[in-house]
Amino acid sequence: MILLSGFTDDPTYGAYLRGALLMNRIDLHRPIGEWLDVVYALWVTGPHEVLKKARQVIDQHAVVVAPDRDTWGTQPEHLAQMGGLSQVLKE
Repeated sequence: MILLSGFTDDPTYGAYLRGALLMNRIDLHRPIGEWLDVVYALWVTGPHEVLKKARQVIDQHAVVVAPDRDTWGTQPEHLAQMGGLSQVLKE
């Protein structure tokens, strides 16, 4: 169970395993042996490299989607991205 907890808590593999369990209608009403077999099969056959690459893309986009509100607009690279808009807003 500790190993299973580690799989499902992992941000990369956990979402894949939980989603695959839901899509295959594996829930807490199934016998534990069957449940563990399915989790093991999913983990062994899972697209690990694809999941790692997907996680990198998600992490990269999360920074863009959720910038640090306290420092946004104060860094030189932020001002460069804004172009002349920052000068217009100051006026």
